[in-house]
Amino acid sequence: MTPHRLARAGVVIAVVGALACGGDAPPPPLPDETPKVTALRFQEMSDGSCQPCTMVATVGRREVPVLNTAGVAMILDDGRTVVYNGLDGSGGYENEGHSLWRWDIYNDMTTKIMSEYFQVEAIQTVKGGSGRTAIAVTMRDGGQGIVHAALVDPNRGEVWREPRAAVVDVHGDTLIVHRWRLTTSWDPAVLNPVTGFPTTEPETVERLRVDSLLALDVIVNPREPDPRLRDSGATIDTAPISCKLNAPLNARCPPTVTRRSSGAPAAPSVAPSPP
Repeated sequence: MTPHRLARAGVVIAVVGALACGGDAPPPPLPDETPKVTALRFQEMSDGSCQPCTMVATVGRREVPVLNTAGVAMILDDGRTVVYNGLDGSGGYENEGHSLWRWDIYNDMTTKIMSEYFQVEAIQTVKGGSGRTAIAVTMRDGGQGIVHAALVDPNRGEVWREPRAAVVDVHGDTLIVHRWRLTTSWDPAVLNPVTGFPTTEPETVERLRVDSLLALDVIVNPREPDPRLRDSGATIDTAPISCKLNAPLNARCPPTVTRRSSGAPAAPSVAPSPP
């Protein structure tokens, strides 16, 4: 089976987008409309880049602009949710780290569900045997070109990450993960031109159950940590941040009122709308 890569930066995608914490909130839906996203597209910059650019979501009969996006997105829950990447990650090489946000269309609220040190290159949905949905993320280090893998619970946040690795296939509720050696070359000339992964044999091949990964604690990466902390995968337990879609960039997005208790998933929560 070919690698799953459903969303790529800078590509217009109808069912697959980036951070929304900037501009006026869109008007409420008309009485005869069901708040549902049916398509996404990106308005690229004049140089063809999308960091940042504006994502335009088709909601009923309206087009809603989402500012400061980075070109990767996915529609979930039959159009009721959009997950997209932004530029406000946790730092990294030349501050390149991306974030992932979840946009709840009905409540018109966004919740930050991942903050990383690398650029988000692709996202895909995967399902566990329980039926729960997760988001597999492919990230890339802009300095060395190395790929890194992560898994995000759309309701809680990032729960798993693996350096120098990628989800290369999905068999039912199981992820097939390749992890490469420290000595592997990441020269673009020797990478697979389709996947962007090394053509050499991986150091390890892991088969990971989605439900097992979803049971892990949430990872929240501190901004610009000591590299040893970053590589260790150490985590800090904090609440996710929610804000009104396209809230002013200088506004403080209010934190959610619930926190994850140790060992137990937190229920989805959204903060009250700012006055």
